[in-house]
Amino acid sequence: MVMKAYSSDNIQLLMLFILLLPLVTLVGCESGRQKLQVSAAASMSEAVTQLVEAYETRHPDIQVKIHTAASGTIASQIIKGAPVDVFISASKYHMQRVFEAGYTDGNVPVVLCTNSLVLVYSADIAQKDPIAVDDPTRKRSKLEQLCWSGIERVGMGNPAYVPAGRYAAQLLKSEQLYSQLQDKLVFAGSVRQALAWLEAGEVDAAFVYRTDAKLVPQLSIAAEWKVIDQRPIQYPVAIIRSEEHLSDERLNSKRAAAQDFLTFLQSHTATAILKSSGFLPAGTTVEMKGGVNK
Repeated sequence: MVMKAYSSDNIQLLMLFILLLPLVTLVGCESGRQKLQVSAAASMSEAVTQLVEAYETRHPDIQVKIHTAASGTIASQIIKGAPVDVFISASKYHMQRVFEAGYTDGNVPVVLCTNSLVLVYSADIAQKDPIAVDDPTRKRSKLEQLCWSGIERVGMGNPAYVPAGRYAAQLLKSEQLYSQLQDKLVFAGSVRQALAWLEAGEVDAAFVYRTDAKLVPQLSIAAEWKVIDQRPIQYPVAIIRSEEHLSDERLNSKRAAAQDFLTFLQSHTATAILKSSGFLPAGTTVEMKGGVNK
């Protein structure tokens, strides 16, 4: 009887091992996948998620982690040593900061896509006029409407580190309206926060990207600017030099994966995803000043 009980226990242990073996193997495979950290502008949240899903489908051996925030915040994190492999910025300005600090791994950033800035009103403020796009006089009129007493709060990203806020500030200053509206301006930590304020009715109008406004159909777009201060709104992307303590073999493998991901971002598949999200693909290099090899 003792021998039978002992054999039964052994059989149960064996069965348990057989059942757990696939899980152990799966965990082992997951831990063996090459990992990439992609940090992208908040306005690219949905698009970059789709891009990564499409990439991982083609490269099951690579696991891509996504971090989204204001471009200026990400740039500061990179300069302070945060482990980032690929950076997608919503402006050349913050990519320039990273480039000058020597973190772009000697590569010239590429313009992944372009966007446009829009002035959007909350749903309870009627705007029945057509969107002002190419007529400077009508667009100026739309901006002047922000001075009306019925508009109490205007949301925009903090110009110090949110590209959409920086563009909005440049726009208002070029039209000599920034000082007049200063008491109404409410600065957000990201363009998505400004959009959330508008949805919640906490601000009466806001400056966001067209791709952001597309996410909330009931919002009223008053005017659109594809060029700010004679410059298009570009999203540069670059491989970032990682400061992780890795062996040469693993570091070279990680950099090869980052380069492969960058190549994918310029593929027809990625272009289709960007277009479906409202971005206009570009694919040109970005002119950078200075820069050092770190």
